[in-house]
Order: sequence, then structure tokens, then C-alpha cells
Amino acid sequence: MQRLWIVRSEIAVEPGDLPSGSTLMFCNVITWAERPEDAEQKIRNYLATFHWNLLQVKKSELAEADRDYGEEFNELLAQAARNPDAIILGRFYSYKTM
Repeated sequence: MQRLWIVRSEIAVEPGDLPSGSTLMFCNVITWAERPEDAEQKIRNYLATFHWNLLQVKKSELAEADRDYGEEFNELLAQAARNPDAIILGRFYSYKTM
């Protein structure tokens, strides 16, 4: 059975893709899958279309319908809930390495 997952992801992007100039970021990705491993592979495939790489999954959890994730993220979850093909990237948090 497909369920809605929230996957906290560390991602490498192409130079120039982020306004900060960084090539590394974290974000929560929302997608449908049967298992967390399936969600991870789905995200990898999606990111590859931008020439981005999923470096690491920090945490995968099932989205809880009755939990308040905050207005912005609740809206993203609502959008994903209406679309079984959804892969939605939340707010990007970029960082640079020293």
C-alpha cells in the first residue's frame, strides 16, 4: 500500500542552481511509496533529472494526517495527498563546506 512519506534529505546540486551559490542543501521531500527505501529511490530518480544527487537520508517518516507541521508544510502535504505521483521538495536550507 502506498503511503505518504516525509524524507529529510541532504542533496548536492549543480553550481548556480541555488541563490546562495552553495552546491549543498537539506530539505524535506514528500512522496508516496510503500517503504522508505522505495521513497528514497523515487527521490534519487527525480533529482537526477536536474543533475542533482541525493547524498544522504537523515530521516524518513510517515506523514501523520492529524499532526500540525506548520502552515507552509501542511499545504505541501495537502498538495501531495491529492496527487499520488507527487514528489514535492520543501524549503531548501543551503550550506557551504569549509
